[in-house]
Amino acid sequence: MKRVEDALQAANATSPSQRRAHFMATLCLAHPDGRDVLFEGRVDGTIVWPPRVERGHGFDPVFMPAGYDITFGQMAAEAKHSWTPGEQGLSHRARAFSKFVEDQIAKD
Repeated sequence: MKRVEDALQAANATSPSQRRAHFMATLCLAHPDGRDVLFEGRVDGTIVWPPRVERGHGFDPVFMPAGYDITFGQMAAEAKHSWTPGEQGLSHRARAFSKFVEDQIAKD
């Protein structure tokens, strides 16, 4: 996190519009016949500094998802990772999983 913050400071990236970021997750469904189907989830947000709490992993303490005023690190795991059928979910992993489930339901 510090290395990213140092690079942002060196680039004089101080406004939220200059500190945009996103998390991506890709699920791959590999079929026995060799076909692969990819499901990508993306969540946009902003890098904040200093880190806010020590929960989560990776960049969670400095990544504030769009539409929220708290970081992934400040969120309860249930809020960040939860997913309900028919909804998108918040985390990049939940969004990729949502696309996977929608695809499988559409095939039924």
